[in-house]
Amino acid sequence: MNHLSDPYTIATIAIGLFLVILMLVSLVKSRRSRVLIKDRMDTPRLCDHCGYNLTNLVVPRCPDCGKAIGFDKSFEELGIDEAEVIRHAERRHKELDQMQMEETWEGEETAEKER
Repeated sequence: MNHLSDPYTIATIAIGLFLVILMLVSLVKSRRSRVLIKDRMDTPRLCDHCGYNLTNLVVPRCPDCGKAIGFDKSFEELGIDEAEVIRHAERRHKELDQMQMEETWEGEETAEKER
């Protein structure tokens, strides 16, 4: 009897191929998203109103013209408390730092497994 005609063998091979393809697709998507994020991080963000470089600002407000990032008005004109914005920005930076550390740990664990 030929092993390839056994339905369990065929099912096992099909499932194995499906899992390999699924892993390859997720790897490609993961790498692509990291490249897109890196490209976005390398591209300087400019103020829509005055063109000031907004890269690495803690507070999402242009220090040159005072406009809130993504709006054509200042925080005061929008009725937003700047102190609350600063607290939110600090929380968000901590979250992003934590996510980056977790990605670094995952990358180091993967590198150790590959050795």
